[in-house]
Amino acid sequence: MSPAYILPSTRTIQSALVISLFLIVSSFSWSLDKNTDIIKLFCSR
Repeated sequence: MSPAYILPSTRTIQSALVISLFLIVSSFSWSLDKNTDIIKLFCSR
């Protein structure tokens, strides 16, 4: 496998990871908006 072939594949993997991470963070922040009690629980620590 030449580096020219490895580079685009790792780039697509990175972009897929970034997109999935963004979806996870957005859904996590949305659930935090729903559960303010959990935020208070973390803040009380």
